Amino acid sequence: MPEVDPSATNPNEPSPSWASPTSPTSTELDQALASVPFDVRDRLGEITAPTVVIAGRHDFICGPRWAVLLRDGIPGARLTVLEHSGHFGHIERPAQFTRAITELLPNQS
Repeated sequence: MPEVDPSATNPNEPSPSWASPTSPTSTELDQALASVPFDVRDRLGEITAPTVVIAGRHDFICGPRWAVLLRDGIPGARLTVLEHSGHFGHIERPAQFTRAITELLPNQS
Protein backbone atom coordinates (compact mmCIF):
# COMPACT_ATOMS: atom_id res chain seq x y z
CA MET A 1 0.00 0.00 0.00
CA PRO A 2 1.44 3.43 -0.91
CA GLU A 3 2.39 5.76 1.89
CA VAL A 4 0.14 8.74 2.51
CA ASP A 5 1.61 12.19 2.93
CA PRO A 6 0.60 13.18 6.50
CA SER A 7 0.18 16.83 5.47
CA ALA A 8 -2.51 15.77 3.00
CA THR A 9 -4.79 14.71 5.86
CA ASN A 10 -3.75 17.26 8.48
CA PRO A 11 -6.84 19.20 9.57
CA ASN A 12 -4.61 22.18 10.47
CA GLU A 13 -3.47 22.57 6.87
CA PRO A 14 -5.65 24.70 4.62
CA SER A 15 -7.56 22.87 1.93
CA PRO A 16 -6.50 23.47 -1.64
CA SER A 17 -8.66 26.06 -3.38
CA TRP A 18 -10.32 23.44 -5.60
CA ALA A 19 -11.50 21.53 -2.52
CA SER A 20 -13.09 24.52 -0.81
CA PRO A 21 -16.62 25.76 -1.37
CA THR A 22 -16.71 28.84 -3.53
CA SER A 23 -19.33 31.37 -4.37
CA PRO A 24 -22.06 30.99 -5.43
CA THR A 25 -23.34 28.89 -2.58
CA SER A 26 -25.22 25.73 -3.45
CA THR A 27 -28.47 27.46 -2.44
CA GLU A 28 -27.75 30.35 -4.78
CA LEU A 29 -26.85 27.94 -7.56
CA ASP A 30 -30.03 25.91 -6.99
CA GLN A 31 -32.12 29.09 -7.17
CA ALA A 32 -30.38 30.22 -10.36
CA LEU A 33 -30.87 26.87 -12.05
CA ALA A 34 -34.51 26.73 -10.99
CA SER A 35 -35.14 30.04 -12.75
CA VAL A 36 -33.73 28.72 -16.06
CA PRO A 37 -35.86 25.82 -17.29
CA PHE A 38 -34.15 23.16 -19.37
CA ASP A 39 -36.89 22.03 -21.70
CA VAL A 40 -35.81 21.16 -25.22
CA ARG A 41 -38.78 19.02 -26.20
CA ASP A 42 -39.51 21.33 -29.10
CA ARG A 43 -36.06 20.52 -30.51
CA LEU A 44 -36.28 16.71 -30.36
CA GLY A 45 -37.30 16.65 -34.03
CA GLU A 46 -33.83 17.95 -34.92
CA ILE A 47 -32.22 14.66 -33.87
CA THR A 48 -31.21 12.75 -36.98
CA ALA A 49 -29.15 9.93 -35.48
CA PRO A 50 -30.70 6.48 -35.14
CA THR A 51 -32.20 6.48 -31.67
CA VAL A 52 -33.42 3.93 -29.18
CA VAL A 53 -35.05 5.19 -26.01
CA ILE A 54 -34.67 2.69 -23.17
CA ALA A 55 -36.65 2.93 -19.95
CA GLY A 56 -37.27 0.64 -17.02
CA ARG A 57 -40.92 -0.11 -16.31
CA HIS A 58 -40.33 0.75 -12.62
CA ASP A 59 -38.10 3.79 -13.17
CA PHE A 60 -39.51 6.54 -10.96
CA ILE A 61 -36.91 9.09 -12.13
CA CYS A 62 -37.40 9.01 -15.89
CA GLY A 63 -39.76 6.16 -16.65
CA PRO A 64 -41.96 5.03 -19.51
CA ARG A 65 -44.14 8.15 -19.50
CA TRP A 66 -41.14 10.31 -20.36
CA ALA A 67 -39.66 7.69 -22.66
CA VAL A 68 -42.81 7.79 -24.79
CA LEU A 69 -42.50 11.58 -25.07
CA LEU A 70 -38.90 11.17 -26.25
CA ARG A 71 -39.79 8.44 -28.73
CA ASP A 72 -42.67 10.45 -30.14
CA GLY A 73 -40.52 13.57 -30.47
CA ILE A 74 -37.51 11.97 -32.19
CA PRO A 75 -38.13 10.98 -35.81
CA GLY A 76 -37.82 7.22 -36.31
CA ALA A 77 -36.94 6.55 -32.67
CA ARG A 78 -37.63 3.15 -31.15
CA LEU A 79 -38.78 2.54 -27.59
CA THR A 80 -37.73 -0.39 -25.44
CA VAL A 81 -39.27 -0.75 -21.99
CA LEU A 82 -37.40 -3.13 -19.71
CA GLU A 83 -40.21 -4.79 -17.79
CA HIS A 84 -38.27 -5.87 -14.71
CA SER A 85 -36.05 -2.83 -14.32
CA GLY A 86 -35.88 0.54 -12.66
CA HIS A 87 -33.57 3.43 -13.51
CA PHE A 88 -30.45 1.31 -13.98
CA GLY A 89 -31.45 -0.96 -16.85
CA HIS A 90 -27.85 -1.33 -18.01
CA ILE A 91 -27.10 -2.94 -14.63
CA GLU A 92 -30.42 -4.55 -13.75
CA ARG A 93 -31.10 -6.11 -17.17
CA PRO A 94 -27.82 -5.91 -19.11
CA ALA A 95 -28.72 -8.51 -21.77
CA GLN A 96 -32.00 -6.80 -22.68
CA PHE A 97 -30.37 -3.37 -22.55
CA THR A 98 -27.55 -4.49 -24.86
CA ARG A 99 -30.00 -6.17 -27.26
CA ALA A 100 -32.01 -2.95 -27.56
CA ILE A 101 -28.87 -1.09 -28.55
CA THR A 102 -27.41 -3.72 -30.89
CA GLU A 103 -30.75 -4.05 -32.73
CA LEU A 104 -30.35 -0.38 -33.62
CA LEU A 105 -26.95 -0.95 -35.27
CA PRO A 106 -26.79 -1.69 -38.97
CA ASN A 107 -26.37 -5.34 -39.96
CA GLN A 108 -22.65 -6.05 -40.23
CA SER A 109 -22.92 -9.23 -42.33
